[in-house]
Amino acid sequence: MSETTLILHLIGILLFLVWIIILIRYDQNNTGDDTIKRGSVVKSNDVNDNAIFNFYSQVKMNQFKAEVDDILGAVPEVDEDGLYTYVDTNTGYGVCIAYNDRERVTLKGISTPECESELIALGNMSVTPIQVASIKEGMSYEEVKRILGGAGIEVICVENQLDRDKLLYGMAWINKDGTAITVQLDGYKGTAYTAKFREK
Repeated sequence: MSETTLILHLIGILLFLVWIIILIRYDQNNTGDDTIKRGSVVKSNDVNDNAIFNFYSQVKMNQFKAEVDDILGAVPEVDEDGLYTYVDTNTGYGVCIAYNDRERVTLKGISTPECESELIALGNMSVTPIQVASIKEGMSYEEVKRILGGAGIEVICVENQLDRDKLLYGMAWINKDGTAITVQLDGYKGTAYTAKFREK
């Protein structure tokens, strides 16, 4: 295995692990009332995809932390790994960010509330672990879409250490039960590198 391939494999594993950290497990609501569990309960039909991606879409890669703080207007929580999580208190959705030593964005991912029902509803897929084996390194995004039955949802973006001009993206095909297939793409809607199945 070449050094380049090894680095890409490690980046793929990092993307997957960070996404697992970012996306909190789907929690079936025993009452049957499809709500988001947070400080103020909001019915699922009150939150649309613009609200889900609001903070995520406002953050640009390589942006300075001071600019992010100013644009989002929220105080982030910082975990032990130095990952900053900014949450929109109106929706419970937000963005997780990693900064480099120059305080520039090197990774951003969607942060979800305890019950990510709106994000799951956007996915509404029927993907299985068996399909992961059909996704080969170097496949185009269009080929991946054909295998998985539609477009994925961008859930994470990270700086490519091998090619600073081309970012790496994590796209998710999410089932109604919260399980999903995630695919790492080299470039936005670029070629597939790795694919994994995520259990609930």
